[in-house]
Amino acid sequence: MESVSTFCSILSALLITACNGLNVEVVLDQVLFEGGDEGEVYAYRIPVATLTDEGKVVVYAEGRKYSRSDSNSKFVAGRSSVNGGYSWSVTEFVTSNFKSNDGINLGAVLYNSEQSEVLLFYTECAHRTCASRVTSNFMIKSVDGGLSWEEPVDIGKIDGINSNLYNYSWSAGPGYGIQKKLQPNKGRLIVCGHTIRHIYYAMECIISDDQGKTWKLGASQVALPKYGPMYSRAFWPTEVQISELKNGSILFNVRNERKYFCACRIIMLSNDGGDTIDFNSVRFDTTLIDPTDAGGILKHGDLMFFSNAANAGARENITLRWSANEGQSWDGGINIYPGPAAYSTLTSVDENHIGVLYERSMKGNSDAGSIWFTLVKIH
Repeated sequence: MESVSTFCSILSALLITACNGLNVEVVLDQVLFEGGDEGEVYAYRIPVATLTDEGKVVVYAEGRKYSRSDSNSKFVAGRSSVNGGYSWSVTEFVTSNFKSNDGINLGAVLYNSEQSEVLLFYTECAHRTCASRVTSNFMIKSVDGGLSWEEPVDIGKIDGINSNLYNYSWSAGPGYGIQKKLQPNKGRLIVCGHTIRHIYYAMECIISDDQGKTWKLGASQVALPKYGPMYSRAFWPTEVQISELKNGSILFNVRNERKYFCACRIIMLSNDGGDTIDFNSVRFDTTLIDPTDAGGILKHGDLMFFSNAANAGARENITLRWSANEGQSWDGGINIYPGPAAYSTLTSVDENHIGVLYERSMKGNSDAGSIWFTLVKIH
C-alpha cells in the first residue's frame, strides 16, 4: 500500500494518477466566488454543494461582506451548473442579514430526492454576540432546483417552541446532509454539525422522519470533558461530514479540534440510522493528516473520496484521496492545489466526474477568501 501511495504522489504532480486500474484526472479548475467581486464582498467562505436528480450541481457559500470574521455580517450566495461544471449561472443571493452582527453561519445543503427539494441549513447568532443573544437555526427550501426559495423556517419554532432546538447554539456541517437510502430508517433526513456556544461541547445531528416538516436531536458524540474547558489535546469532535455506507451505517468524518491523539481526522459510525453513535467505532485515521479544518467525504459509485488541506499544521495543500473499502484504508491521492487553502467539500457531478470545492487564498497567504471548483474525471 505504501509503494502505491508513493507512486500516486509522484504522478499527482502531473494532475493525473493511475492506481490499481483507476485513473483520476483534473480536467477543469475555475473560481466560482472571488473576494472583492459581486458587490465588493470582502471574502467568500464555507462552500457546500450537492447534485439534484436532474443533474444540476448547486453550490452555495457564505459572503462575508466586511471582513473574514466568523461572527460578523454575512449572506448566502449561490451558483449552479447544468452542464457538468463547465459553465455556471450568475451569482444569486439566497438570503441575507449582512446588516446584523453575528450573522449567518452556513451550514449544509441537503437534496431530498423523494420530494425533489433542495434544503439549505444555516444559523443566526451562533456565537451569541447578536443583540438578542438567542441562536436560531433555519431551513430554507427550494422546489425548483434553487431557482427560487420559500421563506426561511426556524426549526426551533416549528409548531411552537421545540425545547431541544430552541436557542440551540449549533452549526450544521459544513458540507451536506443526507437522505438515508437504506435501512435502518430509510428515507430519514440527517444533518450533522457541532455545538458552538451551547452548555456542552459535541458533534451532534438533527434528524427528520417526516420529509423535513419537523426535526429533533439525533446522534451525538460529546467532547471529553463534556462541559469543558477544552485544553490542548482534549477530545473535541466538531465540524463533520457524513456518508452512508453500503450496509446502511453512517460514517462520520470529523474535525479533531484539539488534535487529540494526532493531527488527523476522527472517524465514527452510527449503526442505527442516525439515532446514536457507536462509541466502540471511534478511531483516528492517521493517514488523513489535518490542521483542524473542514474536510469533504463522498461515496461515488463503489469508491469513497476524501478532500482536505493535507497538512498537520498549516491550511494548505488541498488533496483528494480515494478508497475502495469505504475508508478503512486509502488507495491513492492527487494534489488539487498546493498553496494556502482551507475548507473543502465534495459533490458528484455525473457517473464519471466529481467536483472538489475549496477555499483558496486571495493573496497567496492564509487569508482564504475565494471559492474554487475543480472537476475531476474518474475512469
